[in-house]
Amino acid sequence: MTEQLSRWDSADYLKTEEERAEYLEVCMDAMRGDLEFIAKVLKTIERAQG
Repeated sequence: MTEQLSRWDSADYLKTEEERAEYLEVCMDAMRGDLEFIAKVLKTIERAQG
């Protein structure tokens, strides 16, 4: 039997402005100085806002 996995998209779970701000803060703390990663995080937040 093959296990079915769905694709994870953080944008689906960032419903409020507070959640998006916390997500950005946590990601910035975790990946200090990685500008490419932070750019992806900002794109995710943009998608979450619609």
